[in-house]
Amino acid sequence: MEEPDSSRPSPRARVILADDHKMVAEAIARILKTDYDVVDIVGSAGDLLRTAAETPADLILTDIGMPDMDGIAALKALRAGGVQAPVIFLTMHSEPGVVDSALKAGASGYVLKSAAAEELLRAMAEVRRGGLLARGWRGDGTGRRAGAARCALQDLREG
Repeated sequence: MEEPDSSRPSPRARVILADDHKMVAEAIARILKTDYDVVDIVGSAGDLLRTAAETPADLILTDIGMPDMDGIAALKALRAGGVQAPVIFLTMHSEPGVVDSALKAGASGYVLKSAAAEELLRAMAEVRRGGLLARGWRGDGTGRRAGAARCALQDLREG
């Protein structure tokens, strides 16, 4: 019997989804349901921390702006608590300083909520393969998008 190819991500990765807007979270879950198992949807950073500590996940998809704690602080708390699942931020914050803070905190991906659903799915697949990705990020203000963001991500991770 042939061993599974561990270099390719599982087609049904387990995802924890965190967004304080219930309708948004439910819509994202519907987008993901074909390719991913959404194991829990939470509405706060505190709930994300508790769920991630108790529920195995292959990927965490979270907003930055939540009422009890921002997503970047939550990411730092996740790492401090030993949760190592890759984290992708799905957010409306396109400011380079916020992107920079998220990536320096250890985010594996950064997707703007204004991106198409297909962009989110591509970003998730890339992160699952071990890559780093930002979609829709304005970067240095020049309007360059994914290519510049990939370079910026790599620079941040190596620096």
